[in-house]
Amino acid sequence: MSLFQTKPYMLNRGEGQRLQSLGALVIVKATAEQTERARVAQVLNHLLLDRLVRSNRRQSTLREHTMTHQGIVKGDAQQRLGSVGFIIGAILFGTSGLLMPHATNPTSDLQEMLKPLGEYQYRTTIASLFGMVGFWMALIGVAGVSRSITARGAVWARLGFYFTLIGTALWTVCWALDMNTANAVANWLSTPTDSKAAAWSVVASLSAFGRGIVPTTWILYWLALAFLSIAMVHSDVYPRWLGWAGLIVSIPMITLGIFQIFIPRSITLTLIFSMLMLLTTLWTLATGLWVARKAW
Repeated sequence: MSLFQTKPYMLNRGEGQRLQSLGALVIVKATAEQTERARVAQVLNHLLLDRLVRSNRRQSTLREHTMTHQGIVKGDAQQRLGSVGFIIGAILFGTSGLLMPHATNPTSDLQEMLKPLGEYQYRTTIASLFGMVGFWMALIGVAGVSRSITARGAVWARLGFYFTLIGTALWTVCWALDMNTANAVANWLSTPTDSKAAAWSVVASLSAFGRGIVPTTWILYWLALAFLSIAMVHSDVYPRWLGWAGLIVSIPMITLGIFQIFIPRSITLTLIFSMLMLLTTLWTLATGLWVARKAW
């Protein structure tokens, strides 16, 4: 018999080793070696079965927790980082908007629109840096929201996160473009009259590049926020008013981006963007504060 043999054996009536002990007939059905091996095999089988049961129970508990216990865990490091990311991002958005110079009079003349960027070159650079870092911080917040929604609305949350990655990358390019444009405009303003045409051609090239990428950035980034807002509405984690507020902000911005593709750049569109950006900043701040109350 093998050590791990578990197949039972049975002797028929009258079979087995016959011994005489004090005049009595003793029939040995199993030897000590056989019974010891059977006992060891039985113990090993019980241990193996117990481990399988415990493993299945742990996996079942983990699946149940993942599917039904979504939410924000108090003290969770990523959720804390997410709340801080939203709050700092909102502060930087607001600071960037206040610092960024704009033309004071409504106009569609490109030179008049871009002059303030060169006249206040360093302000433009600082405002662009604040805006760039603000979107990076907001991305950390979006990652936290996406992580907290694992059941209802999870697909929308993942879509929102992926689109936010793309949108943040495009915003980084846009802010870098603003810094380069400010430098080019400052150079154009300080160039002698006979060389201004060449200097302006550099500004015009940068503006033409931005003319295509900026509306695309608006559409993609606020489409990401719309997906995230839909996830909030469907989930049991976030208040529905927060999701609906995000949708109310996102849809007009997406529409503005589509209009910007087909109509010339103007101060009016810039002002509309600034107002919608202010609403987005308030929504970002509200989301950060709400998550902070749960995570800290």
